[in-house]
Amino acid sequence: MRSKPRRIHKHNLGKKKRLSRLFKAETEIGRRVGLSLRQLLKLQRPSVIVSESLDFRGKALSKELSRRLLQMRSCVLQERIQLLAPGGGSRR
Repeated sequence: MRSKPRRIHKHNLGKKKRLSRLFKAETEIGRRVGLSLRQLLKLQRPSVIVSESLDFRGKALSKELSRRLLQMRSCVLQERIQLLAPGGGSRR
């Protein structure tokens, strides 16, 4: 297979493939956020965790970053903080 048809075949996202990639990306983002938050709670033991609403609108630095931000659910961090903070001895 030549290079252009191979690239088209590799990146041709049908509905099943697109939804599969989206689910995998969301799962991986949630996993990394949870892992980082657990490490923070274990090492720093903060009494209060303050979160800020970050809005990623406008032109991003790269196409890949734009795609990842679109894939990310905006409430992942807030959900993880709400779930993990009480167990770590912190309040939100």
